[in-house]
Amino acid sequence: MQAESGYTGTECTSCAAGQFALYSAATSCFPCNPGTYAASTGSSQCASCPAGTYADSSGLTSCTSCDTGTYSATSGGSAQSDCATCPSGTYAAATGSTSCDNCPSGYESNPGSSSCTEIVGGSPTPAPAPVGCDPGNYQDGTTCAACGVGQYQPNSDFTGDSCATCLPGQYAASTASTACTPCAPGYSTTDTGASACTECSAGQYQASTGSTSCVSCIAGTYSATSGETSASGCASCSANTYSSDGASACSDCPSGKTADSGSSSCSTAGCGAGFFVDGTDCTACATGQYQATADYTGTSCTKCSSGHYAASTGSSSCTSCPAGTR
Repeated sequence: MQAESGYTGTECTSCAAGQFALYSAATSCFPCNPGTYAASTGSSQCASCPAGTYADSSGLTSCTSCDTGTYSATSGGSAQSDCATCPSGTYAAATGSTSCDNCPSGYESNPGSSSCTEIVGGSPTPAPAPVGCDPGNYQDGTTCAACGVGQYQPNSDFTGDSCATCLPGQYAASTASTACTPCAPGYSTTDTGASACTECSAGQYQASTGSTSCVSCIAGTYSATSGETSASGCASCSANTYSSDGASACSDCPSGKTADSGSSSCSTAGCGAGFFVDGTDCTACATGQYQATADYTGTSCTKCSSGHYAASTGSSSCTSCPAGTR
């Protein structure tokens, strides 16, 4: 199975439809295996082909329906041969059948038939074709019923007794849907059969359609608004503030600590000028004292020398006394 790179060095690229990347921090996308498919870009997993369908090669975006006169009762079909032939006395009128129907009394069929024929004086007469349901509907006994929200059914003359379920990263907001809609950028869903997608929270973004998760802003950046659609929506923290992954705001550095813009932490080597190390914090020098070194790791400040003074706390130097004073 050949992997395809999904990383350009400056941003992440969604896996193409028919491919997936199962884990975060992936460097490659992989084609879906036979028997599975991925209809949307940005898939973290491939879905098994539903019963009545198959996928006979890798990297497919949809499954192929079994022909009329055949059926498949199990999901994950990987070859046309997984569609079994209806036996004598049964038929499958629609493509994508999950079972064969028995011929009515007085009718017969050969193996692989899509209809039954009436037995009259040894000359069979074709039976009336079964009436299927419109797209967005399924067979509910003798009537057709609309697919529920989170489900879809794309076929005409459909005789199946259920609709397909939307995959994670997709949704169907209304009943009688004929297809699922991929989540828009800025939204995602991990649910199967979703009726809506969830907006990415503040501190996150998602640039791709059909996504099952949102991406956290990296440490040193933040996003205050929800539903961001690009990494550029994560702004850098300003100088002397910091953030961790997925932040909706930046935090101020403790007193005496510093940080460049876009930092994930504040200075750890020591305290800024005018401060000294006091346990795990930085404390301002008292009046009459100073400390001139950046990233200072000392535990005290220096007293101003004779003829100099420091009138305020947090001084980085002392001031010379003016003439006439001492």
